Amino acid sequence: MLKAVQRPDGSVITFKYDAFGRRISKKYLRREFLYIWDKNVPLHEIQKEELCEDNIITWIFDGFTPTAKLINGKAYSIISDHIGTPILAVDTNGVKVWERELDIYGRVRKEFTSDDVKDRRCGFMPFLYAGQYYDKETELAYNRFRYYSPDIGVYISQDPIGLWGGDNLYAYVHNSNLLIDVLGLAGAKIATLTLTNGNVYEATSGGKNTLTTDKIFDEIVVKAAEKANEIEKARYYGECAEINAIKKALSEGETLKTLEDSTMNTRFNKNRKEKVNMKAAKKGDPAEACECCKIVLQELSITDKNKGCGNR
Repeated sequence: MLKAVQRPDGSVITFKYDAFGRRISKKYLRREFLYIWDKNVPLHEIQKEELCEDNIITWIFDGFTPTAKLINGKAYSIISDHIGTPILAVDTNGVKVWERELDIYGRVRKEFTSDDVKDRRCGFMPFLYAGQYYDKETELAYNRFRYYSPDIGVYISQDPIGLWGGDNLYAYVHNSNLLIDVLGLAGAKIATLTLTNGNVYEATSGGKNTLTTDKIFDEIVVKAAEKANEIEKARYYGECAEINAIKKALSEGETLKTLEDSTMNTRFNKNRKEKVNMKAAKKGDPAEACECCKIVLQELSITDKNKGCGNR
């Protein structure tokens, strides 16, 4: 964990964390800011040297998305986009007090802040993309176990799970720039689900892990992730081609009953070089289901055509 940063002017910012990697203190010059958490999201920010009402910020979250800010007896509603990024805030009268637009790396493209709500500590809104808290003192974003630099679009330290997270140990997230096809649209794997009624559904890996309208299926996926070991879950869960193919079938009117006795055929959608614990593969080669998907396929009575092929 990052302990300190020395600025070009020689001043130093220091940080402290609890046993769960949650930052509990940031100290810069003569000011120290304390952070109180509600499980995995920040609840209070307190300026230690000035314990008065306007130096205590309370954040309200819905999951990992900030929905409100409380300070100095006033409340502000926060509006976020479809991926949970704050874009707008209004006061109790519905008047806009803050608005911001980020580029794809999290840098601020344009921002408006009303004079009434300007905060000398972190601006009105310190949160960038999901899980990122921006420190203007360092120009870095605290992202739980690492710090991210919006200016260069990468983390400043390696991924804690090492190569299981991918070849680039400093990359922010998987994105189309990491794919080798010309248009950057093809996922690493492609799965074909063939039903006994003759219907065929095809999907690639990647994309956002979303729920379906079938609660039983969603529960099966969640329980499968709980049974799978942590390395497999971190590497595959939520972006598998097999899961995406099943979701596509359910979205087009199929049921868990019609999925029974169907066949899943997953193949590599692009060439893959040999990696740690991973064999080299060519586009079109068969791919075995990951540990999470094996459990899901078994629960749904779907046969993995490539079971035992050794390639994942």
